[in-house]
Amino acid sequence: MDTIEATTTKRLSRLPSRLHHNAFVVRDHEVNRRFFEDLLGIPLVATWCEKNYSAEMQKEIEFCHTFFGMADGSALAFFQFADPEMYELTQAKQAAKNRSPLSHRVQGRARNL
Repeated sequence: MDTIEATTTKRLSRLPSRLHHNAFVVRDHEVNRRFFEDLLGIPLVATWCEKNYSAEMQKEIEFCHTFFGMADGSALAFFQFADPEMYELTQAKQAAKNRSPLSHRVQGRARNL
């Protein structure tokens, strides 16, 4: 169980100045690359693949990372599992019910791009 105890935790004196990357799971790296690099012009700056044994899954998990560079040196990062079953395990069973009016406006505008 994760817990944070206020009495034993020292808070940061200042917020971090930047985020190195935030990663998302994708089904198809090439489709994703065409969108970010070819359509939006955000450059692919790194790619690598890994294999790790998962004791929980009782098997080796193979996946590849891609990183698209942002102007501040951070990156949008994505990874794709070699096994389609692993991708399915990362997906929500049902869509989130976000009631924020702002998120609906943003989503609506994104569809019109």
